[in-house]
Formats: sequence, structure tokens, C-alpha cells
Amino acid sequence: MKKSKVIHLHTDIKFLFNTENFEGDFFDNIIIFIGEEGNRELLDKNLFFIEKAVNKIPEILRLCQSAELVVLYDLDSFKQQLVLKFPDTVKIAWRFFGYELYAKRPDLFKSELSRKHDLLSFKKRNRRKLSFLFKYMRSGNNYSQRYNRVLNRIDYFLALSNEEYQLLKQYWINLPTFVKLPHFHYDKKLVEIDFQKKEMENPLIIVGNNRSSYNNHLDIIDLIEKYENRQNYNFTLFFNYGAVGKYAKKVMERTRNNNHYTLITNFLDKQNFVNTYQKATGLVINGYRQMAGANIYMALKHGVNVYLNNKNVHKQFLENQGFKIFSIEDFETDLKNNNLGLDKEMALKNMENFKRFSEAYTKEDFQRQLSQLLKAH
Repeated sequence: MKKSKVIHLHTDIKFLFNTENFEGDFFDNIIIFIGEEGNRELLDKNLFFIEKAVNKIPEILRLCQSAELVVLYDLDSFKQQLVLKFPDTVKIAWRFFGYELYAKRPDLFKSELSRKHDLLSFKKRNRRKLSFLFKYMRSGNNYSQRYNRVLNRIDYFLALSNEEYQLLKQYWINLPTFVKLPHFHYDKKLVEIDFQKKEMENPLIIVGNNRSSYNNHLDIIDLIEKYENRQNYNFTLFFNYGAVGKYAKKVMERTRNNNHYTLITNFLDKQNFVNTYQKATGLVINGYRQMAGANIYMALKHGVNVYLNNKNVHKQFLENQGFKIFSIEDFETDLKNNNLGLDKEMALKNMENFKRFSEAYTKEDFQRQLSQLLKAH
């Protein structure tokens, strides 16, 4: 079987592993990393490295013109420029990261408290308005019109669930054709849960997955502070990447000098990340949007109770797949009743379902579906 030539365009080293979804019998993959010179030494020698600069766009287009498919890992402003310049013969897939659309509707996907502490400074707001005005004067299109042109040019929208796609289609009706990504393709090996590691004097509860205000940390902190039982737990916040703006500083202020909070500010290597989940009994993600997929995966794999906001469409998706997922209201009840510790029965049930779920839609299934779409056009 002849493989289709696919070129992958990355701008963030952390997400290079996503290309593994395409490794196999269907695609011949070439990876291009677009970035600053300082990143070159961190990259595999098998990748093409191109500086992120407007004058490099012709070189990128030249490399991509013979591809059957170009995959964009997020849709930042630089990649939007590329989308509108690719020849019509090249199909385009957008590996959706989330922020590209969710950031346009903070009223839907952030709590009121998060929005209150997430406002840009007056100077930055004016700078952004002037930037939009300049682009309009130069191109004749306002930002919304240009973005619609970009969406209309993209062929495939790669995301984790149809539930999320249908939610987004309510607000962006011209989204490209949905292609479901496989979950957890890179590590299906299951290990026994080490329950002894979780039986600590102060159970470890992970709150959020980064500094982003989409986590709505402040609402959870307000909830935690209502109950004296908070002293019985170690609430640990992953706070090691994302912007350090007004919102993040407010979270740091609220948790400072409180022994029941721990902020992890250094980026964890894989083993330390796994070790944290081996010890944890709860994961609280208060986002109103799909997020923290790797953290939820780790939690389910290691017998951690997962608490998600009912507004988060990913909660519905996981429940539809047979997992027991708790709500933020359940979290408050469990905190109030001092019941955030180990739940062996639930841990084993979710772990049993984990194996079935991970095999229901594989990397090969994804590749076959995308390959058929390419051949059909």
C-alpha cells in the first residue's frame, strides 16, 4: 500500500509527540519545527528546523507543496498566514488544541471570578485593538472575516470527541470535517495500582493542570476555604507552565502561607509526573471546556477519583464511555464529609473500563479513517 505524504508543522516542543498518531502503515511523515534558534539544540536531528519569521514562509510553502496533507498543531496567527497561502492541491488538517476557539468566548468557558482577574491591562487592550485595526487596513478584512476564510480553507478538524465538536459547531458553524483522534495511543500498558502509596496522613488532591485561568482555580480555592476539613489534605496545584499574569498572581497570593496548598512551579519530567499520580487520590479540573487530557488519563490509570465541572463537555464524553466521573458538587460534598481519600472500588472499576476504552478506537482506526477521507477527495 502506497503511503500518503504528510507534513507536520509544529511550533511547541512539548507537543511533538502528537505526531506519533500518524506513525504506521498509512502515512509517510515529515516533521517541520517552526521556532526560535534557541530551540534547535533541543530537537531531534530528523526534523526540519525553520525560523519562525515571515520571510521564511516561502521556504515552508515550498516544502509543503508536494504533500497530500499538511497537519497544523494549533492555529496560531503564523499558521493562519500559511493556511491562506497553501496551494489548493494540499489538504489541511488542524490538530485542535482548544485555546484557538475557547479564547474567543471567555463568557462561556471561564467563570466570572476568573474573568474578573484575567483582564488585560489598559495598555495591552489598546495595543491589541491597534493591531486588529492595522491588519484590517492592510488586508481589507476584519479579524472575524479573515478567521472565517481560514476555517473555510481547512479540510479536517482533529479533536478528541464528537461531543466537543458538536458543542463548538453551535458557535462556529463552518468548522472543518471532524476526524476523531485516538485517546492514550502512546501508552496502553496497564500497571497495578499501588494503593499503599495513596494511604497518606494528608491525602494528595491535584487541582488544575497549569496556570491557565481556564482552570478556574479561584472558585475551587473559595470552596476549599469554606471547610475546616481542608487542613486534612494536601491540595497540589500544577503551576509550572502558562502565562504569569494578573490571574496567576492572584492564585499564588491566595495559596501563599497556607500549609494545605502546594504549588508545583518547576516542569516535571515524565517519571515525577507519574509519581505524583501514583500518590494522589483526587484530581479536580474545574474548567468549563475540554482540557487536561493527559492529567485525566494519568488519573484514571492510577486509580484517582476525577472531579470535572458539569459544564465541561469532556465529562459527558467520559461518562458516555463508561467511566465514573464526579462533579465539582461531589467534590464539595466529599470535602465537607472528609471523604476525599482513597476509593478502591471506584479505582478498580475505572481501571477495568480504561483497558476496554483504550482498545475501542485505536491509532490504526484513526489513520484508516483519515486515509479514506484523503482518497475520497
